[in-house]
Amino acid sequence: KWNGTSWVQQTVPATPSFYGAWGTSASSLWIVGDNGTIYKWDGSAWSPVQSSGTTNHLRGIWGADANNIWAVGEVGTILKWDGASWKPQVSGTTSFLRGIYGLDASNIWVVGDGGTILRWDGTKWSSMVSGTTRTLYSVWALAVNNVWAVGANGTILRQSGSTWGPENSGRTDTLYSVWGVDQNNLWAVGATGTILIRSGSPNWSSQAGAAAGVTLNRIWGLDTSHIWAVGTSNAIYYNNGFVWSLWDAKFGSDWYFDVWGTSKTSVWFVGFFGTGGGIRYDSTTPKYQVSGTDNGLSAVWGAGPNNVWTVGDHGTILQWSP
Repeated sequence: KWNGTSWVQQTVPATPSFYGAWGTSASSLWIVGDNGTIYKWDGSAWSPVQSSGTTNHLRGIWGADANNIWAVGEVGTILKWDGASWKPQVSGTTSFLRGIYGLDASNIWVVGDGGTILRWDGTKWSSMVSGTTRTLYSVWALAVNNVWAVGANGTILRQSGSTWGPENSGRTDTLYSVWGVDQNNLWAVGATGTILIRSGSPNWSSQAGAAAGVTLNRIWGLDTSHIWAVGTSNAIYYNNGFVWSLWDAKFGSDWYFDVWGTSKTSVWFVGFFGTGGGIRYDSTTPKYQVSGTDNGLSAVWGAGPNNVWTVGDHGTILQWSP
């Protein structure tokens, strides 16, 4: 917990690596990780889930509300929290599931290896024909019939209506993350410094700004004038609505894996070796906060600017809360 001057590490009985975090409030947060591990924060302490029902590694989590939460991972694993317990879902696949995103409790998408795309309709999971066998890493939805997925070899797919079809990325670099504001303002990022924008056309165009030697792992923003992309080689790139620029802060993290915030004056970046665990964006200058750990940090989530958590390797859980 953040005590006003530093991050304070939270303790849990086991030490698995955690890869995903999602919550509904400062007193209800879920984290998932290796060996089917799931922990819940109740506002004062972390408690392990009595049984997740699986030993498969979990890599993503998303929820619609406190009683409708899903976790996904290897071997086609999907678990659902119904307000009382985690229950296994029939996914119909053994593919590694890597990304999850939803609009509400009846419209959720999961993507993964082999071009796998699954959709939850409120009752069951169904496989959708993607038209590709390439690995898909990220999915983002604007509306029920307006969804995008990105992945290996520059793959970009769009669900328009009830079917998926390809969109032209013009690249063969692997894309790891997609995020947008509307169908005329979408971005995808990935290997070799790739930043793509979709601006009112099925064709995506490249945007300059990132070094070719950088792999961008995540993109996230508040609106079209406040967007961040993070990745390897100390990469934190910012788009002000016109151009991408590098924050050449050199905080020491080799890689950044995630970015999240509540406003343009409260954005957090987390990464490898833990040095990214306390980087906060204030006004126009990124400020470094000592995380107190050398462990890699994989995900960040918050209930507000003063209640932020980051999780990572070897059971690492850190909280910022004045």
